[in-house]
Amino acid sequence: MMTSFYLKDNDYTGIECSDSVRNAVAQIAGITLRELSEKNPDLLIFPKSLGDNDDGIDDQILITLNGGKIQTGNVLGFFGINDVRFFIRSRFDESNKQFFLPYMLQKVFGINVLNLQTGIDQNDIWDFYLLMFPYCLKNALRQGLFKAYRHYFRNDSHLRGTIDISRHLKENSPFRGSFAYQIRERTADNALIQLVRHTIEFIRSNPATASILSDKDSLLAADEIVSATQSYVRNDRSKIIAQNLRPVRHPYFTKYTTLQKLCLKILRHETLSFGSSDEKTYGIIFDAAWLWEEYLATLLKENGFTHPRNKLREGGIPVYTDGYKVFPDFLSLDYKTIIDAKYKKLDNGVSREDRYQMISYLHITKADEGFFAFPAQEDNSFSRMLQGYGGTVGLKPFIIPKEETLTAFAAEMKNSEDRFKESLNGKRANDTSYIDAS
Repeated sequence: MMTSFYLKDNDYTGIECSDSVRNAVAQIAGITLRELSEKNPDLLIFPKSLGDNDDGIDDQILITLNGGKIQTGNVLGFFGINDVRFFIRSRFDESNKQFFLPYMLQKVFGINVLNLQTGIDQNDIWDFYLLMFPYCLKNALRQGLFKAYRHYFRNDSHLRGTIDISRHLKENSPFRGSFAYQIRERTADNALIQLVRHTIEFIRSNPATASILSDKDSLLAADEIVSATQSYVRNDRSKIIAQNLRPVRHPYFTKYTTLQKLCLKILRHETLSFGSSDEKTYGIIFDAAWLWEEYLATLLKENGFTHPRNKLREGGIPVYTDGYKVFPDFLSLDYKTIIDAKYKKLDNGVSREDRYQMISYLHITKADEGFFAFPAQEDNSFSRMLQGYGGTVGLKPFIIPKEETLTAFAAEMKNSEDRFKESLNGKRANDTSYIDAS
């Protein structure tokens, strides 16, 4: 019998649990996400599984045991161990169905959770695999169509491979100009792309899921796969699944690994499950800080904010004349504003290190305002004026609503987004020389 156990992120106090739950947790307690991902290839960890950058998530610990109590870190998602299913929910979301996580996923990954009315309390996590599919499909296709070598058995006059003597004698006697031969060619019509095709057809065939691939970009991506798989046969699905049980490994087509995993989970209709025999961990995990920052990025780009990338070394601010750079989360030339995204409660203020870092950003850029943006249930914003060059440093909470339906939650989140953007400083900058254009 499957047991569901609900947690919230960043719970350092810990929560009591039964012996069976504690025994399940003990198998992975204190183990880093890097170790878990190496031992459990079916565990999807974002952003690591996107193949872009890790953003330090490797060194985080999924869950710990302290004095018999379960403690969590800065991660969100779903995973299971044997017959226990764990849900790590956002501590900022107090609605009964936990809509904050799926809403952020909708914004960051361009998926439509409203069509499925998905809440985190649902027993079928399979919906989340479906919702991740369009993004991972488009992400993989940016690397081009995956190609692999495939054997073809042909019988025609255009001999290009190795003659199959026995088949030739059987099929071409008396001889009429054709040759039975086999040839090995590199093609996009291979087992992996066929797997993607079967997933697309599976999603499209169900009225409840067809809308997942209804936007323009998803339609174009699906059409590209369909065009590449002319040998598609619906009844071959079981065979294609069997051919993809070994994960794809390619030095260039790195993003197809996650896509392959998702396709298998969708086609096998896997919920969170654990095999007690090999104690492997399955699930989908998100770095909460990364997800919150990427969510804010979808909003702030509309206001002209840039989003420097430390891991990718993009868009930094030069500190010294020798070119050393720092990378604030967000900055704007128009608003002369720097924003640091924080997925943590800041009711008691920010750490000294974070505060001094923000002050240094303001000094280097001559910006007017620097603030920390964080999710909250109530408006406890404040700002303080700096000495010297002036400017203000403060807190800017982003109010997370409490609603009983995803539609109502989304509507209130839109209001929170509008209020957040309207609160930005409207001053425009004349000096742009401090911004690194790279």
